[in-house]
Amino acid sequence: MKVIGIASDEEKPGGALKYLGKLSDLKEIIGEYKIDQVIASETKLSQSRIAEIVEICSDKSIALNFVPAIFSAMTLNVRNETIGSMPVLRVETIPLDGWGRIIKRISDFIFALICLVIASPVMLIIAVLEKLTSRGPVLYSHDRIGRDGVKFKVYKFRSMYIDKCDFAEGGSKWTTKADEKDRITPLGKILRKTNLDELPQLWNILIGTMSFVGPRPEQPKFVEKFDKEIPEYYKRHRVKSGLTGWAQVNGLKGDTSIAERVRYDMFYIENWNIWFDIRIMIKTFGLIIYEIFGGKYEYRTRS
Repeated sequence: MKVIGIASDEEKPGGALKYLGKLSDLKEIIGEYKIDQVIASETKLSQSRIAEIVEICSDKSIALNFVPAIFSAMTLNVRNETIGSMPVLRVETIPLDGWGRIIKRISDFIFALICLVIASPVMLIIAVLEKLTSRGPVLYSHDRIGRDGVKFKVYKFRSMYIDKCDFAEGGSKWTTKADEKDRITPLGKILRKTNLDELPQLWNILIGTMSFVGPRPEQPKFVEKFDKEIPEYYKRHRVKSGLTGWAQVNGLKGDTSIAERVRYDMFYIENWNIWFDIRIMIKTFGLIIYEIFGGKYEYRTRS
């Protein structure tokens, strides 16, 4: 373990450790020095300051350790550990850590590989139809924000006319179904209705930038906007983004309430288990079949 330095409300406290700044700047310090673990060793921290540190570390998916004297901070799952010769309390925030994360990754990889093999003939047919029915690339990619706030490329089959695609406009605004009415190609309408436009995201899952189940990824500019407007928004980035999610199977997709989506995403993150994933995937498949055969699923109004 490499100790980067110390953050304190005191003006440059004595000692051999490098002074990084005040605790009020902890969020920026974590980002600047790429810190992956925080140890709270001061016993004079106020309750509000402790709560702030817990919140920042949770938002950033940073391991947070308390010296055992600070018992009043134990509001989450805690286990005893030692760092060097110093006893600490490790605060565990989500089930998708340790073995949970490993199990989910293995199941994602195996299932994505199987699905890619099965879906490859369909994907080839779609690629040919894309070229025959409209000009432009078969696939398009967008920047999205995933786990730990890391930017990645998400892939889809193109469903819009080339001169009206999001990448042609730079995706400058939040779009609704009304906005997209005249932008979607005839093939694109079929792809979207059947969700086949998202088949290339199986590659995202295979390489590990996405999962089958998790919060849906959003564009960087909207992440920045929603992070300022919606409490706990950034906490949804504790886990990988998903092809489907608990929010989506409960009617929260497209032009629907972002705050409500966050509430459902957080419920999923805090209550994850492999059976929960299976339940969501089965429900997703059922909804797709229902809509393909003419069913109308009621989605909620955005606020």
